[in-house]
Amino acid sequence: MQFSRGFNPFVLLFCLAVVVPTISADVAILRTDYYRKTCPDFHKIVREAVTTKQVQQPTTAAGTLRLFFHDCFLEGCDASVLIATNSFNKAERDDDLNDSLPGDAFDIVTRIKTALELSCPGVVSCADILAQATRDLVTMVGGPYFEVKLGRKDGFESKAHKVRGNVPMANQTVPDIHGIFKKNGFTLREMVALSGAHTIGFSHCKEFADRLYGSKADKEINPRFAAALKDLCKNHTVDDTIAAFNDVMTPGKFDNMYFKNLKRGLGLLASDHILIKDNSTKPFVDLYATNETAFFEDFARAMEKLGTVGVKGDKEGEVRPNRVANSLIRDSCKKASKNSEPHYFKFCIASISENPESQQVKNIDELIGVGVKNAISNMTNVKGIVEKMLKERKYTSKLSEKMLRVCVKLYSEGTNLLTKCLGYIKLRDFDKLHNTIRHARVVPRECEMGFNDDNKQKSPVTKENDVLFDTVDIAQSFNYYAHVNPDN
Repeated sequence: MQFSRGFNPFVLLFCLAVVVPTISADVAILRTDYYRKTCPDFHKIVREAVTTKQVQQPTTAAGTLRLFFHDCFLEGCDASVLIATNSFNKAERDDDLNDSLPGDAFDIVTRIKTALELSCPGVVSCADILAQATRDLVTMVGGPYFEVKLGRKDGFESKAHKVRGNVPMANQTVPDIHGIFKKNGFTLREMVALSGAHTIGFSHCKEFADRLYGSKADKEINPRFAAALKDLCKNHTVDDTIAAFNDVMTPGKFDNMYFKNLKRGLGLLASDHILIKDNSTKPFVDLYATNETAFFEDFARAMEKLGTVGVKGDKEGEVRPNRVANSLIRDSCKKASKNSEPHYFKFCIASISENPESQQVKNIDELIGVGVKNAISNMTNVKGIVEKMLKERKYTSKLSEKMLRVCVKLYSEGTNLLTKCLGYIKLRDFDKLHNTIRHARVVPRECEMGFNDDNKQKSPVTKENDVLFDTVDIAQSFNYYAHVNPDN
């Protein structure tokens, strides 16, 4: 099984560990009916958005739960994990340990924030959106209902250097892990209950490969389970997207199977397995494995407690403006550039952000539309450059003139293809969209092929065609990773 590196639920188990221990004096302002008058449709809008997203992408629940933990363990539940890096500051989401935070989780916050800004602009914080969406998604996949009090404000600060050293790792002992939980107000029992979040989601092979291979292979893993994992992960050193479900029995259902698996030697990570081995945590594993009600009750209470850690009030935070479009652009460009040259990521962000329409996008489909419009504009501009060369006779030979005229024809055909793509987006015919953009993408390459060594010609628009190719490729990649092969 292969998954996008945009999701790694290993840290989901432990991301609670690093919350700032001081609970804000503004916790008292949190209440369940906080938006009753200022945004009466808040709960309805969140519920409808998460339902649609979870149906479209079943990994959303686990991803959002992980993102919520990551937000709360550092600087408290203040949506600081959503802040993007800029030229002056590297944000926490860009630390190596956060590099694989799931794009689907960012996307659901984007969708909800956009819908709320239309309904009640400037009222609802991103921190509250993430907290509410997490609860709704957990219950959607079978987990317990827990109360979410609202009124958090979004933080101003997000520092990558604060992440490192504060996230428990798979090779740590129970005392080490508990020490991190304890300093943030969580008991040993709560730590084990929150570890049950691993009943959904998956982990990449690199997180548990040392348990499978070599002289230090863990002999306590269920033999059949170990054999299956070895076969699954045999190429993990060359493909770091390969992953396994945390709960091999019921991976998409929030239940107590995670704890039952630990007793059978089916714990995926070393940090899972030690919970059944350590005498201080084993009684809680035994309890939760036999009594799902006890697990659900303890998990719900721990989640309610987590949601109040380090929250910020009016003096310490804000209702963040709608920067979610920038998050969507960044995450989409990150996916689009994962197999490309280093410059591609920055080029992607710059070219998309330059279009004012990009700041109004509400979802990935509208962002694809922006990408297509950019490609149309670029192809039209390059065509104009070549037509000007022909008009002013700025070519070196008759053969060069002929090739430039061929290019003009190709650009016209490419523009027509891209214009059709806008229609396919409206029709949500993403397969036709994929194939049509693919044909348009070859236009600049075909233009360049006319200027080859055999003809001893040199293309006067090589740079323009290179940029054009990348511009069209961005739209192609957005569509590919969102609709054609979303699990890649």
